[in-house]
Amino acid sequence: MIWAVYLLLTLEGILSQSDKPLFGLFCPPDLYYPSEETFCIHNAGDLRGFSRLLVILETQSGTTTLHTVLPNMPAWHCQSFQVPEPSKDTENVKLLVQGIGDEGNKVQLSSKSLTMRRKSVGTFVQSDKSIYKPGQLVQFRIISINQDMEVQDKNFSLVELQDPQGNRLAQWKNVSPKMGIAELSYQLAEEPNLGKYSIRVNNVVRQIEVLEYVLQKFEVMIDAPSSISVLDNNVTISVHGQ
Repeated sequence: MIWAVYLLLTLEGILSQSDKPLFGLFCPPDLYYPSEETFCIHNAGDLRGFSRLLVILETQSGTTTLHTVLPNMPAWHCQSFQVPEPSKDTENVKLLVQGIGDEGNKVQLSSKSLTMRRKSVGTFVQSDKSIYKPGQLVQFRIISINQDMEVQDKNFSLVELQDPQGNRLAQWKNVSPKMGIAELSYQLAEEPNLGKYSIRVNNVVRQIEVLEYVLQKFEVMIDAPSSISVLDNNVTISVHGQ
């Protein structure tokens, strides 16, 4: 993971007049949903009159306290947290450090901007063949993978099969994948429209062709010795096709 160092330092230790605690906060600048991220905080131990420090994630949906620093706690602490769902594909959020006084008064000691991002997801459609003959069974499968190569188990809201004229031949709603893969099939008619058919899933299109075709036949001839000895170092075999 590439970490950007968000080192939030007061001048305590450099200028003795400062009444703010000395601390450092380390966190990645981009938070990806859904995932678990980790931040680390280091403090000098002296909270300078505050009863505690709070590390807070501020988003459009609200605030979440991620960690509380109390006096005499270990100087170095790392903690993981679940990234909340952003309001859109990307959302600018803030990571705050607040000092809480003995009487409950709050002082904001630092604020840093982060970006929450939805993990990008790619949907792939694979058919068992690219060209079909009339009357054959079209079999295909659908899989969605995010940027970390993690398979997504979310339903596909609508899957359509269209003929060359754009007519809908079949549709499947709320298709549930099994182990991340959705498998579907469609039986072609004996006399269908010939041409390119489209399988559509979430703005992803996979095209197949339905054609009248005959596979070419080849005659294969193999010329080889009638017998081979274990003493033979080389054996010549010829293969001819026509």
